[in-house]
Amino acid sequence: MHFKKQVSLHGLRSYLTRLSTLVAQRAFAAGGEASIGRQGGTVILPGSPSVVAVWEDFLGHVGDTGAMHGWEMVNGDNDTGATSSLGYTSATNGVMRLSWSGTPVNAPAHCIGISTNAMKNWKANQGNLRFGARVKIPVLASVNAYIGFSDSGGADFPAYDTGTNAAAGFLSNMTDGVGFMYSNLGSSTVWRGVATKGDADQSIAGTSSQTPTANTYDVLEIELSQDSGQRADFYLNGAHMGRITDPLNAASGLSPGVWLFGSDTGTLQIDIDWINVSSNRDTGT
Repeated sequence: MHFKKQVSLHGLRSYLTRLSTLVAQRAFAAGGEASIGRQGGTVILPGSPSVVAVWEDFLGHVGDTGAMHGWEMVNGDNDTGATSSLGYTSATNGVMRLSWSGTPVNAPAHCIGISTNAMKNWKANQGNLRFGARVKIPVLASVNAYIGFSDSGGADFPAYDTGTNAAAGFLSNMTDGVGFMYSNLGSSTVWRGVATKGDADQSIAGTSSQTPTANTYDVLEIELSQDSGQRADFYLNGAHMGRITDPLNAASGLSPGVWLFGSDTGTLQIDIDWINVSSNRDTGT
């Protein structure tokens, strides 16, 4: 998220988002244009009475399996032939690592993820729904990743590219969702923005400059328009990748998360430094 500086005779007073929303009116934000040494990335911090936000930095040993501060390790519907683990890595600033290994089945049913699973607490019609994560893929080959929102919870890999896809260039198990996808199986060998509305798929193809570098962090951000999510904007390391209009059914309950499956033998991984999710608080109507 980028901000316009609002400066008075008394100095820097506040920021405006791209949609001209005054940050101080709704929630506190960190990052953005004024950050020093940033590689993209703005987070909405918890603590506002009008905005609900989750900021997870994965600090400390929060456990290898089961629920962790609301996050769960989730497995595919058919995990035969694949093993997986979720574990805290004693790395600087804290890292949660997804690890997959097994027979290269090229099937999303053999997947692992970290998600809120059945707790679908987020809807685009709340307004100002956004997702951010800082992730890296240690080895790119054979990794299939999806990072963002899905209504499928944990059991189904939300969106993937096997190289034999429909017109949108990918396949999806979710009925509604929006996120980033990366795949060595098909044509999605760059970070790619995808969305599904009522099983109808849309995508932003991505460019060569949006190819991830092995073992190097990327900041992935998705912002849905402040009204009812009629638009989804995708940002990679602070740079705007593109927009998908009418991305999903705004009333669909969504789970945020990171999902992984492999297409070759050996251990494949995704490291998650932080995840941030936020939106306007539900009015109860």
